[in-house]
Amino acid sequence: MKIRKSITVFALALLAVPVYAIDIAETAKKADTSAPPPPAPTKTEAATEKKEPPMKGGPALPGKPALVKLDIIDQPEVLVIGKLVRASYKDLPTDKNPIPVHWGKCFEDGTFAKLEAMKEHILSSDYVGLCVATMYPGTEDFGHIAGMMMKPGTPVPEGFVSHTLKPTKVAVGWIKAANDNDAHGNSHRLTTDALTERGWKHDHGWVMHVYNRARYTKPDAEGNITVDYYLPVVAKEEAKKEETAKEQPNVPSALPAATKLEILDQPEILVVGKPVRANFNDIKAGKNPIPALWCKSFEDGMFAKLEALADHVYKADHVGHSYVGYNSKPDPATGDFEHIAGMLMKLGTPVPEGYVSRTIAPAKTAVSWIKGKKGSEGAIFANMYRLTEAALAEKGIKPDKDSGWSMEVYNCPRWTTPDPEGCIVMDFHIPVAAKEEAK
Repeated sequence: MKIRKSITVFALALLAVPVYAIDIAETAKKADTSAPPPPAPTKTEAATEKKEPPMKGGPALPGKPALVKLDIIDQPEVLVIGKLVRASYKDLPTDKNPIPVHWGKCFEDGTFAKLEAMKEHILSSDYVGLCVATMYPGTEDFGHIAGMMMKPGTPVPEGFVSHTLKPTKVAVGWIKAANDNDAHGNSHRLTTDALTERGWKHDHGWVMHVYNRARYTKPDAEGNITVDYYLPVVAKEEAKKEETAKEQPNVPSALPAATKLEILDQPEILVVGKPVRANFNDIKAGKNPIPALWCKSFEDGMFAKLEALADHVYKADHVGHSYVGYNSKPDPATGDFEHIAGMLMKLGTPVPEGYVSRTIAPAKTAVSWIKGKKGSEGAIFANMYRLTEAALAEKGIKPDKDSGWSMEVYNCPRWTTPDPEGCIVMDFHIPVAAKEEAK
């Protein structure tokens, strides 16, 4: 497995996409080719595929890659399983870029061999590199998964992670080039330029390079390779609405707002996950340990282990199957509190080794939807309590400060998928006092 040192970086709005030159041709020859190819589309599926006009230009030349095909497809739900690495914008053009080394390690430790052995669960035998912008709330980092596309419900092997791609319209561009650098370094620009010409718009959130066994690992007669580039797109009508909204003088404010408030009777439940001690004064001074906890939790497969306890997951309508950030009542003297990254579970759930659990007593709970622009997660975190308290005050309700806990609930798709205005929503939970006590 050869990992070339040259690294190219291209800009992607709301998502930095690493470009890494990987020569998997030699490894692919040794790979298990008995894995089934992608299933042939049914008549119904074929009818939903939109064939765009042929691309202009001739064969790819060194330094002049070409987009030779562009399709818009209705992609069903897909589960990407593989190994995760966290990447940062600032490290991409440097030797600190972790992605090339990550791929090398995945080939060396048998990551792909293990996935290929799960033959009945495979959707496509191609290897993929999935970049997800929503894995590290409150940061500008993104997660990169080197893996394969599997059927929904596939069991996730220990040490692996999974990410679900919801059903959506997806652009698939074929990028033909004389070498890896040219193919990767121009895939986003060429695809989005062609989409713009046709009235489509990148829907952000994720992008994916797909290494087709025939097109990528075997150069054509001219010595060119082809990388398949996937990205979700907004329907033409929605793209036009977005552009029209941008032209209006009164565009929605970039500041977050509380758009919905409910008071619910929450039963006794457990929070199970991994903890960290934090301090409000330290956070204000820029020393916040919580993002690092979340990063580590994704990297070590913490959530996958909790999701495997499917019968124990608490699945009320207002919570769903969400990840949560639970904050204990702060120490009034020091400002210290405990933050747990985890999930809500039923009482009696067995707590895995290395995890902690905290019981949340039955309580009347306010659930506030804090809406803000994608990319303004920091402002959402900074204002979630103030906005919720203000919405409660309008109804004559006060927070139950004796209980003092709060909880961020990262609902899918409200948090993970921006709406047509480019906004995401955090569900913020706090206990409230009864109206009589408030009076």
